Amino acid sequence: MPGDPVDRAHTLLDLGRPEEAERMVREVLASDPDDPHAVAVLALCVHRLGRYDELVAISERLIALDPDSFVGYAMLSSGLGNDRRFAEAVEPARTAVRLRPDDASVQAGLAEALAMTGQGAEAVRAAVEAVRLAPDDPGVMEIWGFVLAKTERWGEAVAPLAAAVGKDPLNAQHRFRLGCVLLRLGRYDEVREQWSAMLAAEPSERNVRWVHDELVTELVPAPLAGLFQQACLALHGEELDIPAVREYALGRLLEENPAAAHRVVERLTSPDALLLRALVRKHDGEHEEAAELLVRAHAEGCRSDALYQAAMVSCLRAGAFADGARLAEEAVGLFPDVPAYLWFHAKYLLALGEVEAARPLAARYARLEPGAEADELVAELG
Repeated sequence: MPGDPVDRAHTLLDLGRPEEAERMVREVLASDPDDPHAVAVLALCVHRLGRYDELVAISERLIALDPDSFVGYAMLSSGLGNDRRFAEAVEPARTAVRLRPDDASVQAGLAEALAMTGQGAEAVRAAVEAVRLAPDDPGVMEIWGFVLAKTERWGEAVAPLAAAVGKDPLNAQHRFRLGCVLLRLGRYDEVREQWSAMLAAEPSERNVRWVHDELVTELVPAPLAGLFQQACLALHGEELDIPAVREYALGRLLEENPAAAHRVVERLTSPDALLLRALVRKHDGEHEEAAELLVRAHAEGCRSDALYQAAMVSCLRAGAFADGARLAEEAVGLFPDVPAYLWFHAKYLLALGEVEAARPLAARYARLEPGAEADELVAELG
């Protein structure tokens, strides 16, 4: 390796060891924080590690130190783009090209920024120039395929994206973008292959959300429901139990795309399927059916907080007071510090005429949650 520590860090980065490179270059910056070469390598490390929230600030610092740094402008454009500030990303990408027109990655960065802002014709020109400069570079191939996809040339986009995956199979973005194109072409088995491989190799929250959100956008095609469930399960990490993650994911899907939520839950065969279907029915205001499904789910062993929360509302709306009281009593026992369960338990007992049994529950509720609602409950008891 070269003798200069910043050059050594750059070499480590080229060897695919960005964590080591970052540690080395930060040691240099600790003694000389204004070394533009070191800041440039730091920006490249942070970019490679996908820490885009830091990239904008580091890139702006680099540009302040060296106004002619094409790396600074290219990394600034990438950071803004990954922060979904697409319109702001275009001008720094143009500046990077003016400073280094013969750099394929810089041309590709401009092509991506232009494609993101709907400037298809100019994006194609920049992408073609990037391919001319580096026809075998997987990153350039990916951007070329992405630009073709953004201009709705779906069939043409497959080859360059597949070539990028072939040359760099561990790159998540290559596989994700290829999967997006295959999804539009209805080639679902290949979509599953690409995205499953991506998630197996790098099951990060970013990658899971890419898959989840793309499938939601496309109304979760039936052959990909299983993959969608896998993405849902991974959204909040493996430390959560499967039902809890599914409930969270379904709730998010109901808010974003109710039609997709209906299609997914009707195909579920897992033990918590009854609960998930009940949540959909509750969301639709079909409380009698929701209450029935919730009681069945409880009978089959479901004891999650989501079940109790849904049952409190749906059993009350459906007039299923006995079932509601039974579930509320159990919920209070399992979650004694949740005021809502005390309130519902008292309301159910009142509906059943058990006023004396409701009084201590109302008193506990008033202590935990003083206010108008507590006052009304106490007044109902007389």
